[in-house]
Amino acid sequence: MNITPLIAAVIVSLSGFGLSGLGLTGLDSKLLTDSDPPAQQERVVDRAIALDGIDDFVTVPACEAMRYPGEGGWTLELWVKPVIYPHKHDVTIVGQESVGIDARDPWTLRAHPTHFQFRVDDDHGARDSIRFDMALGVWQHVACVYEHTDVQGQQERWIAVYINGNLIERKRTAIEMGSRLDPVYMGALGKTRFCGLLDDVRVWSRGMSQSEVSGAHLGDRVLPLQDLRAWWTFDESSGSVALNSASEEAHAVLGRPHDAHDSSAPKRIARADQP
Repeated sequence: MNITPLIAAVIVSLSGFGLSGLGLTGLDSKLLTDSDPPAQQERVVDRAIALDGIDDFVTVPACEAMRYPGEGGWTLELWVKPVIYPHKHDVTIVGQESVGIDARDPWTLRAHPTHFQFRVDDDHGARDSIRFDMALGVWQHVACVYEHTDVQGQQERWIAVYINGNLIERKRTAIEMGSRLDPVYMGALGKTRFCGLLDDVRVWSRGMSQSEVSGAHLGDRVLPLQDLRAWWTFDESSGSVALNSASEEAHAVLGRPHDAHDSSAPKRIARADQP
């Protein structure tokens, strides 16, 4: 992917990570160490985050940047490498979720024990979704699109899923996506965790067309930057925060530092296996 990392790379250590299923075997030799000379430490490294499926997750606190404006559509776009399906319960890969028994989640990309799902909820409990398959152990560009247009005074709403720029399914929906001030979670739903890798997670305040999704998959700049609500590159070399390079808010927290018994921060790794 053609991106501009936020911060020059320094050091990352994955010793003890112990998840061969994430493809980390031998990866330490590709990363920088304290013994590297200064000139080598300035080398730029494209990073992703690896979620272990046990207690890793990411939280973006509730903020206006993540609230659906009620028109124009919405797109979640990301690179993902799922490692395994969850064993019993569905788990959020990336999504905006409310908390409580009456939870209504405006938009979520989820992994289920047998499939993946893009789901949209309205503010009253109604929902619609698309089920689809993804390969395990392979980097894939996924775009989950909610389109909301006005055609000659008629409101039209569609949901669609694309993988590597190819349309998987697009269908009309009656759901008006919820406009809630809720957090965004990556890698967790309740106590269930996602096992896999994430990179370049972006949220757009409009529904992308197939040509725009295809361009994004190839690394092209396809939409005006004012439509970009969030872009988490995860390219920081250390720390518990992943900056949102599109806004002054919606920065992501890796793990939940004040709840150490229930969560931990995912590891940052070098993108050694480019898609």
